[in-house]
Amino acid sequence: MKDFKIPVSLLLPVVIAAILLLILLGWRIKEINFGGIVVGPPPGQTQVPTLSPACQAILGVLPGNPQGIRAKFQIPEEKGIRVFNEICPEAPNGFIVDTSPISITLTVPVGGCIDSDSGAHFTGPTVPEKTGGGLRATSGTVTAKSLTYRIAGCELKP
Repeated sequence: MKDFKIPVSLLLPVVIAAILLLILLGWRIKEINFGGIVVGPPPGQTQVPTLSPACQAILGVLPGNPQGIRAKFQIPEEKGIRVFNEICPEAPNGFIVDTSPISITLTVPVGGCIDSDSGAHFTGPTVPEKTGGGLRATSGTVTAKSLTYRIAGCELKP
């Protein structure tokens, strides 16, 4: 019995023809890599994850890193910043400014809130914060040495 050999020069066209045949028969390719040549699904068949309306509303509003938060809100380098995602993993909905001797002033975002301790200066009305015994502002400005800033997810106690 003789070995059947395909010349190397015909290998790529044969593979491409086989893939096209499979596509015509209804097989859906996710992604195939042929020595650096990536073959993916035809346009219009890509799977795009859909975000919830809550995620869509906050996507891109806040930077996802401390450096971006510092730049956007003009927060000094001396202040530690931790960005958090409480609503969805794709978009941050707030950040924490750690305690230091320097006070900063931030404006409460529309539809959001700022939590801080009772020693902070609030220009708008406040309510007791859900946890920690501080105060929550839903309008105005807050001047404090530490605070938590949220653009969404500020449901108040009944």
